Amino acid sequence: MIGNAVKFTYRGEVALEVEFEGLTGVLTVKVRDTGVGIRKEDMNKLFNFLSKISSTKEMNRSGMGLGLTISKMIVQELGGQIEVDSRVNVGSLFTFSIPL
Repeated sequence: MIGNAVKFTYRGEVALEVEFEGLTGVLTVKVRDTGVGIRKEDMNKLFNFLSKISSTKEMNRSGMGLGLTISKMIVQELGGQIEVDSRVNVGSLFTFSIPL
């Protein structure tokens, strides 16, 4: 998620926030960027194997379309969940939470 945030943020920032809730034992990680953002109609493609949300070569440089799919699989195997909120030309927020 951090790699994607860096890759698709040409100006602005990428921020990482990590929280651990001791009472519930839940670790939450948020990756926020001011990158290109993701269109609503492309959101369902994000976590599919070999899926890319843009056909342009520049947008997909050095990408295979596996990172988010593998991330989701790992988070789910750990009993957690992953979410995304994004707006085109504003940025994205990827959040995952796992019980420890």
